[in-house]
Amino acid sequence: MIEKLRLYDFLSGLIPGVLLVTAISVLFPQTATILDINLPREFVVISYLAVSMVAGLLIQTIGSLFEPTLFKMFGGKPSDLALAGKLGDSYLPAEDATRIKNTLLKYFGADASERSIFLRSISVVESLDSSKAKDFNAQYAYLRSIATLLISILTLLLLSHFFESAIRNYFWLSTVILAVLTLLFSWRAWQRGAYYAREVLLMAEREFSKEKINP
Repeated sequence: MIEKLRLYDFLSGLIPGVLLVTAISVLFPQTATILDINLPREFVVISYLAVSMVAGLLIQTIGSLFEPTLFKMFGGKPSDLALAGKLGDSYLPAEDATRIKNTLLKYFGADASERSIFLRSISVVESLDSSKAKDFNAQYAYLRSIATLLISILTLLLLSHFFESAIRNYFWLSTVILAVLTLLFSWRAWQRGAYYAREVLLMAEREFSKEKINP
């Protein structure tokens, strides 16, 4: 079964799920005995794998809910900032954003909204073999899952400390480390979102400028 899972399933689903289940087992030791019953070892392994996959899907779902907060933390949604010329010179300078927007408006119509421009550009760019947009999007989703996982583990750590007392040593150090890692991975996820937005717009401009695509 494992061989049939795609790499993306491991990165965005199984790995966060396994880490979450492991964290729960460590922080709440009584949960580790739930499957410790008189069953074949193979069944227990498959059960833990299934639980980890479900936990990974839960992390992905929570990550989707966390997305608006992630964008607010760093100034806004990258795709919206890009066309508005506010993404930053490190990602897409304002003059480039203006040029790209004017180019795409020629094909999408002068009354097209910025959101419409971006969505219609995605439909073209992600079908191109030369585009890195899919890679950036997958990396963004993975990093968002990791940031969500860290938030979940931090929450579990607090609950364990105040209600279960499973971990007392290095509690505050662990809390600080998890908080710092959450910020770092959140920032990295936002960066990948910015790279994705830039890639989509630059590739769309290049393709439409060839005048080979009928929008």
